Amino acid sequence: MSTIYIKDIDQHTQLGLYSIDADLRIEQACPTAICKDLQKKSTTRQQETAAVYMLLREMIGRHDFVIEHESSGKPFISICGKPSNYKISISHTKGYVSVIVSTTQQVSVDIEYHSDRVQRIASRFLRKDEMEDINKLTPSSTLLLLYWCAKETLYKLFSNTSLTFQNMKAGYIGNIKDKGEFACKNLLNEEVIRINYILDNNLVLTYCKKY
Repeated sequence: MSTIYIKDIDQHTQLGLYSIDADLRIEQACPTAICKDLQKKSTTRQQETAAVYMLLREMIGRHDFVIEHESSGKPFISICGKPSNYKISISHTKGYVSVIVSTTQQVSVDIEYHSDRVQRIASRFLRKDEMEDINKLTPSSTLLLLYWCAKETLYKLFSNTSLTFQNMKAGYIGNIKDKGEFACKNLLNEEVIRINYILDNNLVLTYCKKY
């Protein structure tokens, strides 16, 4: 078992983080039909999917489910061929997967492995006013990754809309701690979402929820 943690966000919502074991096989975790589809995929994709199933089994306490996807790409859990009341979001990065699941709220999660690459692509996802906020602090890869992950998280939350990076405005973060929160605004509908973040070893993880 490679579960790093499962946290209760509230009484209806859990956040999980899983470290992918190099020996993990899809037959250990995935339904037969999913295994057949995954046999055509890369080993990395197979292990990521198996890790998600292993983590979700532990989080919701059952094995009789299948992860399916809406036309937008948003995942959902079906049980006995019918959509369940679980709302989920999934993210993966180098050697890790994260899942957030709720029975009452829409949820979203993003996870990224720490890398300096984000500095090279910052202009692709940051707005001019966000760059001005960043310049008030000491620019760092961690700070940029928080902006990146926050926008990815918001994008997944509003996956049925046509959000772009320029349609999202991350609020001022301030001093970075091991965990915290800041606002991120959907400029298309003016809705402000609280983005929670966790810095764990070489990982940056962000998540949010909304009714």
